[in-house]
Amino acid sequence: MPAMFIAACCYQEGTGTEVDRVQALRWLLAPLERGNGDGVHDARALAGSMTPEQVREAGRLSGFPQAAESFL
Repeated sequence: MPAMFIAACCYQEGTGTEVDRVQALRWLLAPLERGNGDGVHDARALAGSMTPEQVREAGRLSGFPQAAESFL
């Protein structure tokens, strides 16, 4: 799951790619479904700077839309 956190950081900071907050949140939410809450504080902070539609899209992409809804 460290790779998911690294992917989130890359998308959030634009390291090697364009900044994409939806993809960043997607990769912060994905481990939550697997019981790993290490990125929950980062996800909450990021979701706070996004529109509800962006948060929901990240949840859909992560496969864990319930977690995304909890940040709205």
